[in-house]
Amino acid sequence: MIGFPTLKVTGRIDKHLLSILVDLGNIHNFINTTMAKRLHCNLINIKPLIVETANRETMSCIAMCRNFKWKIQGVNFIVDIFVVDLNNCDMVLRVQWLASLGDIIFNYKELWMSFYWQGQKVLLEGLEAINLQTVRLEQLNGWLTNSSQLVEINL
Repeated sequence: MIGFPTLKVTGRIDKHLLSILVDLGNIHNFINTTMAKRLHCNLINIKPLIVETANRETMSCIAMCRNFKWKIQGVNFIVDIFVVDLNNCDMVLRVQWLASLGDIIFNYKELWMSFYWQGQKVLLEGLEAINLQTVRLEQLNGWLTNSSQLVEINL
């Protein structure tokens, strides 16, 4: 679940797009197991690490990728990243990455963050917030039977 304070950006590795959450919670950075396999990451087995999710569930992490390289909005980054089964994104960048950036300005209202990286000012602009709405079952059935509309359902 995406919640405050979280910034969502799009990253890239070659032709692969990455859905990335920048999150102030916890310490470690994570990449989705499926994405790590798709990217042919050089995985290193580690002593199992118990990870707590935002909804207080726990999962075990048994692998990581050292010196993982990616780009966000044309800027190159390298980080050690743990491999777990993520549901809503491809990567989660947390304090482990944020601490490497030095001074950071966050603007959650306008969805951006700014910092200096390798002597250049970087402005990362987040994706638009997703507006969720509650609908009645009859309205949902109407959307599902109308092929001209795209519907995403989150339960």
